[in-house]
Amino acid sequence: MYARHEQSLRFATSRYFSVADDALSCLATSTEMTSRRDPLFLGAFLVVLAPLAAVVVISVQMLFGVEPRVVFAPGRAVQSFLDNIGLHVANRVAVASTAILWWALFACLGLAWEWHCKRSAA
Repeated sequence: MYARHEQSLRFATSRYFSVADDALSCLATSTEMTSRRDPLFLGAFLVVLAPLAAVVVISVQMLFGVEPRVVFAPGRAVQSFLDNIGLHVANRVAVASTAILWWALFACLGLAWEWHCKRSAA
């Protein structure tokens, strides 16, 4: 009975490795690989991942004890500019504009990465 299990185990492992060897040989013989950029991924990055990254950056700064006046300094600059032109806005504008600034930074990095990958593929 033990020999029977050993034989079936040997068959299963040899079958597995032959399939894996076929897949590796197929990859090794393929010299032309094409990559296609999907605009859906870039859209998902800009709509989902970049805003989440902005919120995470602001939250981590606050978590590690950076003063709120330093964290929200870009937003305070926008708020100050709006005050100077006669629009008196609430503090939430400073918070929102700080988040938009971080989102814009991540969006620029993502677009630059996309441009770099597209340029190097051509």
